[in-house]
Amino acid sequence: MLLSVLLLIGQGWAQTRTITGKVSDENGGPLVGASVTVKGTTLGTTTDDAGNFSLNVPGSARALVISSVNFKTQEIAIGNRSNFSVSLQSGTADLEEVVVVGYSTRRKIEEGGAISQIKGAEIANLPNVSVDRALQGRAAGVLVQANNGIPGGAINVRIRGTASFSGGTQPLYIIDGVQFNNRIDGGFTQNNPLAFLNPNDIESIEGLKDAASSSIYGAQAANGVVLITTRNGKAGKTKFTLNINGGTTRPLKKFDVLNTQEYVNMRAEADFNRWAPQARSAGIAYPFLESQRWALGELSSATGVPYGGGTALFSQRQVDSMISALPTFDWQDQSIQTGVINNVDFTMTGGSDRNTFIFGANYTKQSTIFKKVDFERFGGTLGMVNKISNKITLRPKLFISTFEQKPPFATDGSFLGSPMFSAPLIVPVNRVRNADGSYFGLPPTQALAGILNQNVIAVNDFNTGYQRPNKLVGSMGIDIPWFWKCRLQVGTRSIVPRPQDQRWVRSTRSFNRSEQLEHQPPYKPYIKLEHQGRRKDQTGWSCWI
Repeated sequence: MLLSVLLLIGQGWAQTRTITGKVSDENGGPLVGASVTVKGTTLGTTTDDAGNFSLNVPGSARALVISSVNFKTQEIAIGNRSNFSVSLQSGTADLEEVVVVGYSTRRKIEEGGAISQIKGAEIANLPNVSVDRALQGRAAGVLVQANNGIPGGAINVRIRGTASFSGGTQPLYIIDGVQFNNRIDGGFTQNNPLAFLNPNDIESIEGLKDAASSSIYGAQAANGVVLITTRNGKAGKTKFTLNINGGTTRPLKKFDVLNTQEYVNMRAEADFNRWAPQARSAGIAYPFLESQRWALGELSSATGVPYGGGTALFSQRQVDSMISALPTFDWQDQSIQTGVINNVDFTMTGGSDRNTFIFGANYTKQSTIFKKVDFERFGGTLGMVNKISNKITLRPKLFISTFEQKPPFATDGSFLGSPMFSAPLIVPVNRVRNADGSYFGLPPTQALAGILNQNVIAVNDFNTGYQRPNKLVGSMGIDIPWFWKCRLQVGTRSIVPRPQDQRWVRSTRSFNRSEQLEHQPPYKPYIKLEHQGRRKDQTGWSCWI
């Protein structure tokens, strides 16, 4: 038996051997901390300060996998060799990637600023109504928070923190060289200036996070800059792309609230705990039945039975019978619906080596779980890249968009007229509608029981409001080899508002109110002049007029 064990141990030693080697870079310098592992196993080691390694490998090992940061991974067959000399090649593919910086483009390896980049493929076909929502969770160091759940509503984007308590804190948005107003105007709509742009039209998004962006854009870039580059056509056969997606939205959870019987007993206990001790100290009897009578009297506006001359005369049996017969109405269910999301996107691209084009059309409609909060957008894109000669290139691009946004009665969550805030707080004995289908609790003939004495569902239905902006954004870029390389881009942005479509109506029996939203200037022409050095290590200049 002992001999058999020794033979097995000897075979195990014969199947394991030690291999050594050295790992260096393409210039022959040692690579410290390079990983050397046996392929398909967890066996491995790292190189020392001289780039050397030593590793015990089983006889079944076939290959070594050697890797290091910023170098290409290499796989080497082991065979019968016991010593290896490995040279890893630099892996600079990511550093050769081009990013947009100000009015120019650079390779990542040449850029020393803090930049976060998001590719258009990462946000394609996602249910994002506006572009700034696509930044959420995808750009390091960028905080994106929605003010509310309104589709196309305002978004808070923080790139460099809160730089001002009284001034604006939003970053500067630039789409294909066009600066956009990032103000949030309108106390009810909280409109989003970027809601006109279809997220599927985006090629890339760059966030300039450091203070160097202020040297290009001035004080407007104090809160950071978001550069958005849209897609262009590609040479080749004409390609047609149609994307259709849809979905529904439902609330994750409703608030847990009391039913009517639990509410009445809770109010009775609160009344009894308050007055019974005082009554006992005064030698007066104050039974729990009296507190129940009072609690039922509180609901007189909904039940029609007051305390004085009504519930105050009820016996215990009558009180118990009335409490058990009281109905419970779920106001949250009445104010919530199933939201719908529909997106249709059509794109046609193609062209030759000298001329490429892109044409796109899109339609988006989204409604939320609360009624009368809708967003509908129609948009179109037309762009070309025309090489007039070997030295002159034209880059015209045009965006057209019209969208309609229907906001709720209130965008602030704590507003009493907002169903999303008030529905869970209404006493459940109150009915939403009368037997004839009309709303219950409308003044002056009716009122709801409890401190929230208005029918918030009726208030939301009686109120209507929407905005319908039309936007036209155009630009023309001209590439001319003037002083090595110079690019001139001129264009205009046109926002065509329709004030007559922006209105708020409360009720024909109450009062009317109207609100005029502020708008960006209807036309904002611009001229952009950009110059880059002849060599890669030269820094060019650019200006905005």
